[in-house]
Amino acid sequence: MMTPSERVSAAVVVGALAGVIALAFWLTPDPRGLGTHEQLGLRPCLTVYVFDLPCPFCGMTTAMSLMAHGHPVDAFRTQPAGALTFAAAVVALAACMVFAVAGRMPAVLGSRRWQKSLAIVGAAMVLMAWAYKIYVHKMGP
Repeated sequence: MMTPSERVSAAVVVGALAGVIALAFWLTPDPRGLGTHEQLGLRPCLTVYVFDLPCPFCGMTTAMSLMAHGHPVDAFRTQPAGALTFAAAVVALAACMVFAVAGRMPAVLGSRRWQKSLAIVGAAMVLMAWAYKIYVHKMGP
């Protein structure tokens, strides 16, 4: 059984994930494949302008917005890690809702081994997506 504070934590995560998903839906995907974050008042990615190379996260916001708008193929073409991050956020939102209501969470999720594996997979996903973004940026779609 989860403690009351763990259930509250799960509920807070639900709110945060719902906010990220709602924000992705609220934004309009930039047709350039990057720059959607600029709608939030953030600056353009400096690495594109200074080094003519995308940063590891270029296109993530655009891909997440494309996913929220129901365009998964375009999202994967734009930034595979962003599309997968959005999908993971939706799954995590559903799981945390169940955890918060039911008061139970699979023990594996709290294990250090699971957390380490997830971190390694996430880092590998971002690096592979970055290589893809650099290739597309330099060679064209």
